[in-house]
Amino acid sequence: MASFRSVCLVASIFLFPALAFGEDFARQGREALEKKEYHKAVAAFSKAIEANPSDAASYRGRARAYYCLDKDDPALVDANEAIRLDPLDPLAFSTRGAIYDARGEYNRAMVDLNQAIAMDAKCVKAHIHRSRAHCMLGEPEKALADCDEALRLDPQFVDGYETRSGVKICLNKIDEAIEDAKESLHLDPKNGEAYYLLSVAYMVREDYDRTITTCNEGIAAAPNLHKFYLARATAYFMKGNLNRSLADSETYIRLHPTNPKGFTIRAAVRLQEGQWKQALADYNEAIRLDPQEGLFLHNRSLVYALKGEYEKSDSDEAQAKRLKSSLQPSRRAAEEWVVSKNGIGRLFNMKEIDQKYRAECTEAIRKNPRDGKAYTRRGWIYLQEREYDNAIADLTEASRLDPNNFRIFNFRGRAYFKKNDLDRAKADYSEAIRLHPENSYAFYRRGFCYFKGGDLNRAIDDYTEAIRIDPSDGSFFFDRAVAHFQLQHYDRAEEDCDAALKLNPEDSEAICERGFCRFNKGKKTRAADDFREALRLDPNMADAYRGLGYLYLMEKKLDLAIFNLNEAVRLQPKNYLCHLARSQAYYMSEQYNRACDDCTTVLKLNPKCFPALVCRGNAYLRMGEIDKGNADLTAADEGLNRRGTRDSLLPWEMANSSVEEFGTPFTTVGESRSNDPFSDVVRKNLDAARLGQGDTKAPLFPAKDKDKKESRSDKLPSPSSERK
Repeated sequence: MASFRSVCLVASIFLFPALAFGEDFARQGREALEKKEYHKAVAAFSKAIEANPSDAASYRGRARAYYCLDKDDPALVDANEAIRLDPLDPLAFSTRGAIYDARGEYNRAMVDLNQAIAMDAKCVKAHIHRSRAHCMLGEPEKALADCDEALRLDPQFVDGYETRSGVKICLNKIDEAIEDAKESLHLDPKNGEAYYLLSVAYMVREDYDRTITTCNEGIAAAPNLHKFYLARATAYFMKGNLNRSLADSETYIRLHPTNPKGFTIRAAVRLQEGQWKQALADYNEAIRLDPQEGLFLHNRSLVYALKGEYEKSDSDEAQAKRLKSSLQPSRRAAEEWVVSKNGIGRLFNMKEIDQKYRAECTEAIRKNPRDGKAYTRRGWIYLQEREYDNAIADLTEASRLDPNNFRIFNFRGRAYFKKNDLDRAKADYSEAIRLHPENSYAFYRRGFCYFKGGDLNRAIDDYTEAIRIDPSDGSFFFDRAVAHFQLQHYDRAEEDCDAALKLNPEDSEAICERGFCRFNKGKKTRAADDFREALRLDPNMADAYRGLGYLYLMEKKLDLAIFNLNEAVRLQPKNYLCHLARSQAYYMSEQYNRACDDCTTVLKLNPKCFPALVCRGNAYLRMGEIDKGNADLTAADEGLNRRGTRDSLLPWEMANSSVEEFGTPFTTVGESRSNDPFSDVVRKNLDAARLGQGDTKAPLFPAKDKDKKESRSDKLPSPSSERK
């Protein structure tokens, strides 16, 4: 029987050289990874694993190489094996998290990346991969925090600057994104992704020449990164150079025949050149390749509408809306979302396309003056071009030639509405409803006419009927919520916001509106949560900043209030409520000159805003300008007497048990001690001024703008947004 020593000797002869041999291959694999020679890395790590099948680090290294080669399936197999062999290796969890991220399994990626960071808080790559997952989950602020931490740990980390550039594009911080992309290129002049992000940033800034130059540099530095052709095709298109745009889009299609984006850009070029059939064929192919992308359906619906094929247009737009409601945040790649948001994603120069279709309709009318369809199409095109008088003329002729076509009355009602002729608009929508009683669009638009005319109850009735016909459209619930809000039906308004959010959980406007509902119900914490969530989804939502500003005002956290209201004013400089709220904050922080400046801006935007007169009058009194103060307060008092009290109160509510007005506390949001609290406040201030006394340091708090925003409920009409 062999002794133990002899067994060890045999093992040392056969096993140790093999292990050393395997370590040599593992070292070669690591060197190849550093040089980005991923095929060589796979080969070297494979030999290392063959020599030492229990080497967890080699499995992890090969997983990383497969990941960089976009071979996610074998990468995941190797990462799983690496974790099985060494369950305490944070880099293995980081690698698997990156693979899950690449596969679109962002929640699973977060689990692994959180585990990696828990094991090693200094794991730079885990922070970067988690940043990307946060971004794809619609959490750009968290993504930015991870990038900042990674760069704090390693200020020379190339991928950190590259990734942070993409995050800042998502946050619309374009100048900072450009600086980060340039820093990444300074550290690694061959970093193709950094070139690509830089080109996207220039695209968002509408600097198409720099976009093209950057794409050229990117192609030279990273010729295998083919999305430069896509970006350059887009830039050429936006510059009007259709031939080069077509050439780049066709190059991309040749290289990536299964990616729908190349077909959508080529479709836009063909539309611009009047090649309608070819454009539709490209959209058909894009939709076949990705039937879950609502933007492709929306674009095709517009083409069908221009051609007068309204049934097909309706079908596409309805499907696009359903897809929008079901999409998860992970569907939004950061740069694509921003590009689309800035109007580039749709790739339509609608003015030129409309002109070509309009000329086509004019020729059809010349040949046949009784062609009602041509008049309808041309009238709709005029509507898109905001030539409302021409639209009304064509649609009136169309209604004479085709009096049973309910769509004509929908379109003409829209034109009258845009001219602020609400009575004629309501009449046209009523006729459309008579011709087609299940026409949810006409009920919805007539409801908005009633809303704008101040008849909120009838507006709610029409919104309710639209919801009965089509309960899948979140905008119906949202606008009914706004009407309920103005009637101070805060419970019903909140319920409608919840209904809208069930259809589209990412509707930032509905979340913000719900925040105002909760604000007026005294639910401060939940209101703040809603405003912050709205800002997470849309960092440029002025109303959400304004809502937070009100809440901080109520808590007398004046620095925070001013910060948020500054953002609101920056984003909506012509929204008088933003200036008015900030004037309150300045007044309470004893910055009376600034309060006066904001109130003056408010009165330029809305000369009948009595709260601004009160605030400015009080500020003047505080500064010792008694005559000016008396004049403002007297004007406010006289204005209230002329207009009546309750109307002037909307949309204001007394706000906060801690606020005292001449020693008289107001109990809760929306509740006051008299039927006319605002008038009482004005008169008390005026009486105090006449007696030479000081005024209150607790101004009123606005609850919500009485007028709905044009951007949400007053979009340009499209026949594709109607219902059959």
